[in-house]
Amino acid sequence: MSKNLWQGTWRGRQPAGNAHKRARKVISPSGGIVRGKFPSRKNGRMVHHEGLLELDAIYLFETSPNIVKYCEQPVTLHYPDGDRLRRYTPDFELVLATGEIVLVEVKPVSSIEHRDVQHKLDCVTKHMRRSETAFTVLTVKTFGKSHAYPIYAGSITSVSEFPHRPTP
Repeated sequence: MSKNLWQGTWRGRQPAGNAHKRARKVISPSGGIVRGKFPSRKNGRMVHHEGLLELDAIYLFETSPNIVKYCEQPVTLHYPDGDRLRRYTPDFELVLATGEIVLVEVKPVSSIEHRDVQHKLDCVTKHMRRSETAFTVLTVKTFGKSHAYPIYAGSITSVSEFPHRPTP
């Protein structure tokens, strides 16, 4: 007989987890990117994702014991680019078990190969160093394989679906 394994508290449509308002809304929900919501056990709420690579990152965050909680599109930052001031919204903010906060950008390798994207990430990285903010870029190489590989995606998904049960 199966039991409900959910450990959080849900109140109708609103969970009792951490409230979060994204810094940026999706401008155009149409297009080829798969957008959705993921029921996060760590956060006790639905987490929005834009793309399958971000969903892979969420599975990684959910299963990592070093990550206490995370949120999507946490803040909009302003960084210098030559004589211009530009806006940037990271994909995720992680709170590690050590208390450290890390901002994360999730990008496909094909996107990082573009000169304009490299320039933007270089400017953002320099700004983060100056402001002493931890920042990293996750790619398919970080995960080992992409969501395009069903064996990998299936194994990560199945780990997340079943919470750790202590052995008797």
